[in-house]
Formats: sequence, C-alpha cells, structure tokens
Amino acid sequence: MGAVLTERVIRLDESTHRIDESLKVVVRGISKNRIGAALLLRKAYADNVTELELPGGKIEPTDRSLEEGLEREIGQETGKKLIAINHRVVTIVYNSRNGTPSAQHIYLVELSDDKLKISDEHVGSKEITRKDLSDSEIKEKSRIGLQVHWGLIRI
Repeated sequence: MGAVLTERVIRLDESTHRIDESLKVVVRGISKNRIGAALLLRKAYADNVTELELPGGKIEPTDRSLEEGLEREIGQETGKKLIAINHRVVTIVYNSRNGTPSAQHIYLVELSDDKLKISDEHVGSKEITRKDLSDSEIKEKSRIGLQVHWGLIRI
C-alpha cells in the first residue's frame, strides 16, 4: 500500500479521494509523560488479538467540533481530562476494513495527572518511546501519527 504525503494529510489509499457525508471521522491524541513516552491503549478483539492504539475514537453526531469529540473520547477511554490541544499532527485518509471512507485526525494533547482509568473496550495500556515503534502490536494509523510527531516521517 502506497502512502501519499501532502499538507499534513496522509492518504493511505488512492480510492479515498471522494469525501462525502458517509465519511467516518476519528480523532486521537498523542499525550506524553514527563520522559516523553506516549500513552497507547490495548484494544482486545473477539479472536484474542490485541492491538495498541492512541486514545480517541469516532466523532458522534452530538459533537459540535473535532476538539469536543476528542475531549469526550479521551475522557471516556482514559478517565483523564483534556487540558490542552497543542496542534494537529496529521490527518490520515483511508478506507476502513468495511470500505467506509474515513479520516483520522491525530493531535498532540496534554492530559490531566488524574489516575488512568481505561474503558471497558480496552484491556491495558503501554507507554512507548521512539525506540518502541517497531512493536508489531501498534495499529498502523497510530504508528504513523507517532512517526510524524517524532519527525521520522516528514510531510
């Protein structure tokens, strides 16, 4: 699969050029601890497979903005408050597994120091640094967001 890098948007599949009301929008946040490690959540699937992903999720019709959706999703998934959204790191445009045109916006964020309380859809968490990016459990779009943030992909 080839990636096209333009204006902080990574298009993972050339067929996603048509963006309309069927677009699934996802927001995720890169939050780092004091030593610069990023928080990932471990999501479990029915077939006992787990993957690591950045906290966040799908924008709901009740969300008035991407930022409001990001705040809601991070609160639900981590139990932490979103203190600040520093900037958008990258937007990744792709087709989901069922073929739905999708866009994932990844932001650099600051979270409260509240204790991590992961949601029921996750079974654990992991903090990673640049050297951990080769971990095969990291979901592709989360990996790309971290690579762009840490300057390993220039766009």
